[in-house]
Amino acid sequence: MKSLLLATMLLLPLNGYAQVKQESWQSVLLMNDKFENYKNDFRQFSQASPNSRPDAQADMAFMVVADQTVSHVRCVETLVAIYLKVSTKQDRLAIWPLITDRVTEITKELDHQLEMTNASLATIQNPDVITEAMRMRDDLRQLTTDLDGAMREIEAQEATLQ
Repeated sequence: MKSLLLATMLLLPLNGYAQVKQESWQSVLLMNDKFENYKNDFRQFSQASPNSRPDAQADMAFMVVADQTVSHVRCVETLVAIYLKVSTKQDRLAIWPLITDRVTEITKELDHQLEMTNASLATIQNPDVITEAMRMRDDLRQLTTDLDGAMREIEAQEATLQ
């Protein structure tokens, strides 16, 4: 899906509409792989010595955050793919509020995941887990920034349609 979406964004002239800038969207889509890796890393940390490490519960919390983030990014991918497939001005204008509402909800959920990550970071002791969790936290922040920038890019394009 990600490669199809990137190809669509790069190759389609959007039926005469201004083409969406690619930088923020590419960054958002690339985050999916990063969070898949975080999920696997935290799963490995939790399985290394389950129940014998005080950080095992935090490892699982970080894994859940990474997994939910992957789901959110996939949802955004789907929404953007649908938007890019719609060719008529009237239909694009009709679906845009639905897309922005859902992306706003996703952004709020990402903010909550960032809070959960920060709270869990305060409880762990393993330096490897701390390092990986801090990277994930920073990528969560970057994801929300990139998602906001990507939505602004489409909003600017939408303004030309109205």
